Amino acid sequence: MKRKANRVRFLIQDSYIIHGDQKLNVTISIGATLAKADDTTESLLKRADELLYQSKSDGRNRVAVG
Repeated sequence: MKRKANRVRFLIQDSYIIHGDQKLNVTISIGATLAKADDTTESLLKRADELLYQSKSDGRNRVAVG
C-alpha cells in the first residue's frame, strides 16, 4: 500500500497548476490504512485521519501507513 501511495504522491509532486501567469507546484500528504475485521466506519476514518496528520507533521508531502 505504501508503494502505491508513494506512486500517487510522486505523480502529484511532479504536477503543477497554472493560475494566471503563475506556475503553482502541488504536493500531497497521505494517511492510508486497511480496514480490520473489528473496525467501524468511525474507527477506520479516525485511524486514517491520525495517519494523515502524522504524515503532515513529519514534514508534509509524505505517506504514513498503519
